[in-house]
Amino acid sequence: MSEHRGRLASVHSQVATYLVRALSFTAVVMTFVWAKKHNTVNKYLGGMQWDEITLVFNYHPPFMVLGFLLCFGWAITSFRTTTLEKPVNKNLHVLLHTCCIVCIGIGLRAVWKSHDDPDASSIGPTANVYSLHSWIGITTITLYAQNYLLGFLTYLFPEMPIAIKKMYMPLHVVLGQATFACACAAMETGIVEKQGFQGGCSYNPQGKDENPAVNYQDIPYGCHLSNGIGVVILMTMLCMLVALNRDADSKPEQDNLKNNLSEGLI
Repeated sequence: MSEHRGRLASVHSQVATYLVRALSFTAVVMTFVWAKKHNTVNKYLGGMQWDEITLVFNYHPPFMVLGFLLCFGWAITSFRTTTLEKPVNKNLHVLLHTCCIVCIGIGLRAVWKSHDDPDASSIGPTANVYSLHSWIGITTITLYAQNYLLGFLTYLFPEMPIAIKKMYMPLHVVLGQATFACACAAMETGIVEKQGFQGGCSYNPQGKDENPAVNYQDIPYGCHLSNGIGVVILMTMLCMLVALNRDADSKPEQDNLKNNLSEGLI
């Protein structure tokens, strides 16, 4: 019975892993569309242009989603279902995390550049760190940076004792999962904040709004898209929970981790 349960959990984990990858890719495409469309009347962001101060901010949402949802999500699941050799998976894991850092750098530079320019608004430079979204983002980046650095030092240096690798592995995994959850929260709050800056996504119902579905078409199309991005991010997070819920206490999982550590593959 326990063997059957383990196989079923493994199947669920694999399906959820593929969904994480598909959904994160979908969210990235949707976010780039939201940023690149020029119809600001319909609550799209208005285009992406690095040397145009009013448009440089629009690099921030798509590159943060590309980094934190796609690259980070694929890195977390890189050991789950691929049939590649462990050293290849390990290199893929590191490469995806490094790509995530590059995307985060572009996204942060875009928002700082847009806020600090004296021509960014009619009243001059804009504050950088003042909202819940900002502080969740700072928490996420801090967790990510320290876990990346410690993971790099622990698992990419051959001289590191196996005992230390074994000791740090559970914390490395838990911190990765916690950081991904924080990243999803940062992306969701960022979407809400940007919608607010654009004047919101509300509509004027005729009388009591007893059936909101009837009036949903009155919401600007850009809001349809940004709301959809938020839902896809949430679905990605939920699928990630399932993908990582494989029975870690089963003997095959323990033996696999032990063998990989002893052979220097982790």
